Amino acid sequence: MADRKQPHQKGPELEKHRHNARQVEGRLGKLGRVLNPAAAKLVCLSAFVQNSVKAAVESRFTLVSRLAATLQPQLIWEVVPVCRMIAAIGQFSTTEVLKAAKSMSLGRIADHEHPVRKHDDGWGALWLEQNSHDRIGAYRSLTAIGDELEEFAKRVPRTEFLAIHVRKATIPEQQGLQYTHPISRGGRSVPWYIMHNGCVPTVYRELGLSCSSFDTAEYFEYICPRMGDRVDADDVLRKLDHLSSKNTSANAFLVNQSHFYVVHWYPENSPYPRFYTVFVARTGRATFISSEVIRELAPANVWQPLPRVGLLEFPLPIFQPIT
Repeated sequence: MADRKQPHQKGPELEKHRHNARQVEGRLGKLGRVLNPAAAKLVCLSAFVQNSVKAAVESRFTLVSRLAATLQPQLIWEVVPVCRMIAAIGQFSTTEVLKAAKSMSLGRIADHEHPVRKHDDGWGALWLEQNSHDRIGAYRSLTAIGDELEEFAKRVPRTEFLAIHVRKATIPEQQGLQYTHPISRGGRSVPWYIMHNGCVPTVYRELGLSCSSFDTAEYFEYICPRMGDRVDADDVLRKLDHLSSKNTSANAFLVNQSHFYVVHWYPENSPYPRFYTVFVARTGRATFISSEVIRELAPANVWQPLPRVGLLEFPLPIFQPIT
């Protein structure tokens, strides 16, 4: 997987932690409207007593994670990471799909009820390689997608499958390449990748873990099979049905060398059903799956919302030789 890191940011490390602490504290202020403020302060008290700004930041991050796993979703859905995703299969313009992802990252075409509009904390892509043993190309970057659009279009001028993920990391401690999608993990008979939109802070319990460290990685372990290149639809739907309503969304793209899956789930009590709805458009030459309706790719009346809970399977095409 190719990764691109941001240039090194100069400045005192302590000041960076102080800045992050202020950001997280500001987001916790949203929770303060419905929680006893003293409860939030108590969790961080020991860190402040020790005069450790970094420890205080980590304590706040732990607090957010615990709140996400224990309180009603409406209280935490504005402080967890949110993303936009798009995929295309068939005959399409790579550049046009990249432009659509850029528009989503900038909030230009946002048509939903969620307060977050911009998704500019990194991006990633998966695509079908034309002449490669690996078949699936993968890329992650902390640079804004608009700054790399032309370069990436030259790198992947033609493909019959492309998936793009743009991200908003609302918690400073979840910024970095290790949190940038696509995510992949070992221990499987074939390589699998995941792109995820939402927060699933309770899924670690289904794995028998004592706590959560990265919800998307834990969701990957929960949903991806260890053997083979196909998912069992009944098993996936059963696992989705078992998810707590305290998770915001389990929407995901699952990809391996021969198949592409769209997993769609958000709870019935979601305050942002439009935001977490994925749309599908089928034209004569391509199929598009997107977090937003993209009129530049297909007319608005062609886009159809997926059911609240569902799974789509697409066999990945085999490239025809270029003549």
